[in-house]
Amino acid sequence: MPANPSDQQSVEQIEGEAWPEPASDATYVVRRIHQLRRVPVGELSIEDLRIMVSQSVGTVAVLPRVLDLLEENPLSAGDFYPGDLLVATAASPCPLVGSRRTAGQGTAHSPASGYRDRSAERSSGP
Repeated sequence: MPANPSDQQSVEQIEGEAWPEPASDATYVVRRIHQLRRVPVGELSIEDLRIMVSQSVGTVAVLPRVLDLLEENPLSAGDFYPGDLLVATAASPCPLVGSRRTAGQGTAHSPASGYRDRSAERSSGP
């Protein structure tokens, strides 16, 4: 897999935003996300990437690496099951996910071309 120049930078560096330390009573996921934002993208494991994407944190920054991994092996597995990274990515509300789905044909696509507006789904509670 070709190296992406942004793989040497952390999500914090790519986004240009440093988060403060999480609260002392923060959950494991919150503490882990804060840690992962400081790790170079190229050093994040499949599980780390799955967590970031499923929590919609740093998705734009990690998406090139995620999609490269999924092209190499669609069933790339984090800690849950084969394909959990694919499931997290497919469920992502990130508009760039849809743009890469058909970009393999060498044509330019709008970043929002594959985006499905899920705002109504989120606001309608049980």
